[in-house]
Amino acid sequence: MPNENAEDKPAYISAKEMQDWLQQEIKDAAKALELRVREAAEFVTAYSLGELTPAQAHERHWRYDHRWGEPLPGTHAFTASSDEEILAAIDGTRGACSTPDAIKETYARLLRGKPPAHSP
Repeated sequence: MPNENAEDKPAYISAKEMQDWLQQEIKDAAKALELRVREAAEFVTAYSLGELTPAQAHERHWRYDHRWGEPLPGTHAFTASSDEEILAAIDGTRGACSTPDAIKETYARLLRGKPPAHSP
């Protein structure tokens, strides 16, 4: 309807926009892997060849970790770990995920002076 408030309608992403996002996600993930592996290999190789002191290697490792963080937050790709176990560990580390609709509802409840609804 012409008089509908655009804010009342959910802003869903179109299938084309989702496809575009996926292509960019793949490019970004591939570039991140390339950059992080190159950086790690460079300073580990330099340390192994005696080109860095232990203190310098420690600092480079620290900076690397600060820049890139954990590749799999809260876990590692252990041989015996299933994909489901890895994903559960990541989700447990990241915490609960609030959907846009849940956030909107919480905000609306707060504006009405009501406490947020709690999920089980």
